[in-house]
Amino acid sequence: ILTVVGLGSVVFHMTLQRDMQALDEVPMLWIATLGCYNILEHGYKQPKHAHLLKYGAAYVLFISLITTFSTGPLAVAAFHLSFAPSEIYFMVGAIRISMRTTNKRAKNLLEWSLIFYGLAVITWCTDIVFCSDIQKHFAWGPGKTDYPQLHAYGWHVLVATATYGLMIGVTAEHEHNVLGRDVGIKYVLGFIPILSHGADVEDGSIIVDEEEKKADAAAV
Repeated sequence: ILTVVGLGSVVFHMTLQRDMQALDEVPMLWIATLGCYNILEHGYKQPKHAHLLKYGAAYVLFISLITTFSTGPLAVAAFHLSFAPSEIYFMVGAIRISMRTTNKRAKNLLEWSLIFYGLAVITWCTDIVFCSDIQKHFAWGPGKTDYPQLHAYGWHVLVATATYGLMIGVTAEHEHNVLGRDVGIKYVLGFIPILSHGADVEDGSIIVDEEEKKADAAAV
């Protein structure tokens, strides 16, 4: 879904057409809802809120239709009044998990992802409030196109990185601490986190190191 969000954002910002805006906003609604469900189910070995999935899906589908086919204040309100609470719930849940977890790698990934998200919000707000002032300072050269593009590189890149990292961190922490599975976090190319299972966990990318294992055993 995050990939679809990225593609939708590219299409919308390339065209700046109202019809294409739905490709940007609708996937954001779905991934925010998925994030909320992950937080809601965190800590349970068996799904406890699966019955809410159909109601949540029906609601998001309804809001998606409004966002796609309506215009003006109704479309704006439908999107923001649904997306913002979901995003806040997901962020608060991720913060609580990062504060409680003893998994060093999951904690590290969650904390850095939250920092990236905070920076994304700061750059987004800066771009909105000080856009004209920033343009004056960066408007040089024949085409005067040297604007730093805070919205594109600050908001979109940072928030995508943060969302992906939070999803990986929350999932890894849940599978290891709650479900007791051998799940690790390893980094592709040194900076892209992915979940590792089974044999991959033995290569040093396991979330819990030997000292943590001993501490867990002692606690039992």
